[in-house]
Amino acid sequence: MKTSKNIAGYIALSVFIIFIVCMLYKGYQFRHHFAFTKGTVIKITNSGYKSSGDYSVIFEYTVNGEIYHGNNNRDYCAGQSMTKIKALLIGKQFPVVYGTQSPSGGQYF
Repeated sequence: MKTSKNIAGYIALSVFIIFIVCMLYKGYQFRHHFAFTKGTVIKITNSGYKSSGDYSVIFEYTVNGEIYHGNNNRDYCAGQSMTKIKALLIGKQFPVVYGTQSPSGGQYF
């Protein structure tokens, strides 16, 4: 009985370690193998309950003819409402950095 609990614990620990290593490798790839393109803001929404920020900027960008989407959460500037933010940002273009190994998950500046 005790050995099956130990084996299950080792398996769970191994899966957790593999997950952490994969996340670190993905971050390394993004920081060392990246390129820039133009992204266009397509929508502004309220941020999710688990997200930081007051609103989410949803944008799209194209890499090698394929369209990708991204989402960044932001805080309101003093005196700005959702209506003003939408009027200011929707349809505007910004530089987007993406990983050349995996173009999804780009971030705009």
